[in-house]
Amino acid sequence: MNKSIIFSGLHSLDFSDIRHNVIRIPEVINKIKEASEASNKLGENACFKEDFFTTLASDNATYSKNIKLKSVLNCIIQLGLYDRYVSKFGQPKYLLGNINGVSPLNIVIGRKTFQSLFQKDGTEIQPSLNIVNEPLLSGVTMSLNQLFKMGDEDFIEAGEAKNELGLLVKELIEDHHVKQIIDIGPGSGWAKAKTFDHSLYDVQILESIDMDPMLSWFWPYVKNQNAELDLAN
Repeated sequence: MNKSIIFSGLHSLDFSDIRHNVIRIPEVINKIKEASEASNKLGENACFKEDFFTTLASDNATYSKNIKLKSVLNCIIQLGLYDRYVSKFGQPKYLLGNINGVSPLNIVIGRKTFQSLFQKDGTEIQPSLNIVNEPLLSGVTMSLNQLFKMGDEDFIEAGEAKNELGLLVKELIEDHHVKQIIDIGPGSGWAKAKTFDHSLYDVQILESIDMDPMLSWFWPYVKNQNAELDLAN
C-alpha cells in the first residue's frame, strides 16, 4: 500500500494541555534534548536563550509571545513524532508539506540541517521551485507546499509546488495511487480544515498518534484535562 506523510499546518500546540502531553512522548523528549544541545553548542550564534522544555510547558500567552521560537518548537515536535512513526511503521513512499518558513519537511529531506533552526543569521537553503514568485498576502509569504517521492536513495520532488495543500493531496490519490495519508500531527490540522473532500476516494486519512497503540492515552487525557477545567470554572 502506498503511504504518504503530511506535515500540515500546526495550531494545536497553541493549547497548553496538548503541549504538556506531547512532551511526554519519548521521541519528542529526545528531539527537544537534541535541539537544546545543538543550540547550546552555537553559543553566541544561537537564536534563542530560552529553555525549550520550559517554554513548551509554559502558559499559552508565554508560548505564543515569540513567533520565531514557537515555529521552531512546533518543528522540533513534528520531527520527534516523525522519528517515532518511522521507527514503528517504516519510511513512507511520499512526503508532503510546507517548504518555506520553518519547515520540518525541509529537514527530513536534507535541504536544511537541524542545527540551522537555532543558528543566528544562518544561511537558509532555499528550495528549488518551479514557481517564480511566491504570492504575498498583507506582506506575509503564503505557505508553499511540495510533494516528494522516495527515489533510489533520497526523496525527490514529484511535480510542482503549490499553495493549496488539497491540490497536492488530490495528486497523491489520483496520480500516485496513495491509499493511506498520515498527518504527523498532533491534531490532524489539515484533515480538520476540510480543504479537500477525501470522502470521494478510497483513501484513509489518519494521524500518527492515533495509529500508535502506545499513545492511546494521548487524546483521552487531553479531554479529561479539559473536563476538569470546565468543572473548576
